[in-house]
Amino acid sequence: AFPEIATGFVALGPGIRQGVTVHEMGLEDIAPVIAHVLDFPFASADGVAPQGILLKESKNGSGAGTRTPHTWIMIPLI
Repeated sequence: AFPEIATGFVALGPGIRQGVTVHEMGLEDIAPVIAHVLDFPFASADGVAPQGILLKESKNGSGAGTRTPHTWIMIPLI
């Protein structure tokens, strides 16, 4: 919508598929990704996790299925 304020986003860790490039992602799409990796039930009215970035669905449909003590890195590049 506003190409003059476009930025990047980097995510890695459990529940995130390696080597995937998402060419366009809205700010509203970050919350569904975080909810997925934390296995947090989150019904987003606006955002959706980008296709292909997440490894699998949880039992409740929101996350990676298990919480692990691993480290996640998610950086909106501004």
